[in-house]
Amino acid sequence: MKCKDCHHWVNYGTVIVNDEVETVGTCVAIRHASRVVQDDYEDELYDRFGTSTVWKPSALEKLAYVQDADNYGGHLITRGDFGCVHFEAEAKT
Repeated sequence: MKCKDCHHWVNYGTVIVNDEVETVGTCVAIRHASRVVQDDYEDELYDRFGTSTVWKPSALEKLAYVQDADNYGGHLITRGDFGCVHFEAEAKT
């Protein structure tokens, strides 16, 4: 159940590790957090919980998200031997 065998994993390019070229990929099952943040929050939530970030109910569909400082774009980049619970085997053609 490794990323390189999962249909969610797409080629992100190559890197050099110990003088060897290795393919890395990104998981399209892991989305950017900005897609699930509700923009219309109330200040009362900050007072109660210390945060004003409210996620949409659809956020419960995934177990993990990526985020960057600018909320612009982010990717979970993995080596092929990484694996996770989102694994779904690549369809055989």
